[in-house]
Amino acid sequence: MPVKIHPLKHLVPSSDIADSYISRTIADVEDLDLLKYAQGEQKNVLLFGDTGPGKTAMVMAYAAVTKQPIVTIACNGGIDPNTFWNSIVPDMETGGIKDVDSEVTEVVRHGGILYLDEINFMPPKTTAVFHPLLDARRFITMPGRGNQRVMAHKNLFIIGSYNPGYQGTRPLNAAFKNRFKLKLPIDYSREVESQLVCMPVMLDLADKLRSSRQDGVLETPTSTNMLIEFEEFAIDLGLRFAIDNFVAAFEADERDAVRAVIELHMSDIEWQLEQMKEA
Repeated sequence: MPVKIHPLKHLVPSSDIADSYISRTIADVEDLDLLKYAQGEQKNVLLFGDTGPGKTAMVMAYAAVTKQPIVTIACNGGIDPNTFWNSIVPDMETGGIKDVDSEVTEVVRHGGILYLDEINFMPPKTTAVFHPLLDARRFITMPGRGNQRVMAHKNLFIIGSYNPGYQGTRPLNAAFKNRFKLKLPIDYSREVESQLVCMPVMLDLADKLRSSRQDGVLETPTSTNMLIEFEEFAIDLGLRFAIDNFVAAFEADERDAVRAVIELHMSDIEWQLEQMKEA
């Protein structure tokens, strides 16, 4: 019997993503092992935390390691749930039109990862559409096809992520949130960042800024990507540009405080940058 090719094979991430990923432990369990367990038990996973600590990177790495396609829904207040499941497109063979499954429906039918990114931007009327898929019923209903029901493949794995309390978001409905059985906090990890950032002083700088945020002095988070980009721009475009670009990521009334923290670390930044250039 011929092996069936997954219709979303082209959405399997490159193995390079898996090779470059740096795992972390969550309550003494490795992150990708947690996702493997959850998929095997058909338990939905909810990842939450500040922007930029690696939530999406974790999902992409797991998809790459397990060679599964990943379909992402970028959630926002304007998405129309009626467009999730199918669409009408031109039929190049007949010259007419045809009704085709969306990538979301394909991953429901054939298995893989459905990633609901930033789900706290999604309005309640939209989250309700997913309730039967997220609970023990595991099906979707397609209004555009006379309420046709599509049962989920046994290997369908649903992961949601969100940044709590950010502007434009809303608290998750309790009934919706309860359908995610594993709720995993993903925070900035100095252990992970030390393998991504060359200058230790940048980790100290991030610790100081994040402490100031916890104390209410700052509101803007200091993401891992900001640290990586600082080093990249300092090498390619100069230290002054890197500092100005870093500070610009913060709100106007926060920038003086951020510059003051940078000034406190400036001698170490200059010395370690020279060491990095020579390496």
